[in-house]
Amino acid sequence: MSILLTTEEGWIISHLHHLNDIYKHVQHEQQYKTLQFKETFFKITSPYLRQNQIEGRNKIESNKYSSLNRKRKMLHKLPHNILEQNDFVKDASQKVLKKAQALKLFKKIAEDNNVESREESKKFFTTFPCTSYKFHGSNTKETPIIADFQNEKYVFPEYSEFYCYDIRQIQEVFSFSKNFDLILLDPPWWNKSIRRKRKKHHESSYNMMYDKELTKIPIGKLLSSKGIVAVWCTNSSTHLNSILYEIFPNWGVTFMAKWYWLKKS
Repeated sequence: MSILLTTEEGWIISHLHHLNDIYKHVQHEQQYKTLQFKETFFKITSPYLRQNQIEGRNKIESNKYSSLNRKRKMLHKLPHNILEQNDFVKDASQKVLKKAQALKLFKKIAEDNNVESREESKKFFTTFPCTSYKFHGSNTKETPIIADFQNEKYVFPEYSEFYCYDIRQIQEVFSFSKNFDLILLDPPWWNKSIRRKRKKHHESSYNMMYDKELTKIPIGKLLSSKGIVAVWCTNSSTHLNSILYEIFPNWGVTFMAKWYWLKKS
């Protein structure tokens, strides 16, 4: 990620800047190209709302005071440690954002509910349907490359190796001939909301995994003796407890720290 701002409380990082930076010099056959990600995918200046939520926004606004009261009552029912964490994140994020705004790192909030980004996303899923190809390979060059496969073009960073398989098949396809100093996982956590979406809109969903399935990933065979495992986790007490008391013990790793990831929109 490209770091835009460093403070004592945290960092402001940009995925878009990072992508554009690492793909400035990409090899395709005998030529070199500069690739840039479409900015409209990242043109999100306000919290995302579905169309039915937009239509009902006025009704929500008219009832905002009763809604706020309900939220306050719910907050009072939360465990003390959760409330402390919420206060910490709120305080730290406000300090970081204040410094970011002083440097004009964020654009003015638009009132169109991110229409350009939503339309670009819809266009992408309509034009490029999800595929289930199973393949693996590597880029041993010191520059990113564009590779052709099944009449499609793929971009791979320098010195990278990839396995396009379900993680539950790792024992069958991975050689385990090397260990890694850092393993980063973004599991498809089980989510009832996503399950409902799968029945209506396939493009709005993904294949999920149960927490028990995650415990079976052979991290011990992949991680070096002093390696670090980092796991993205949804803000769910069920999944967080599963990480601490089931997943990590099964992987043979020890919990060291928790970082908070905030999307600024």
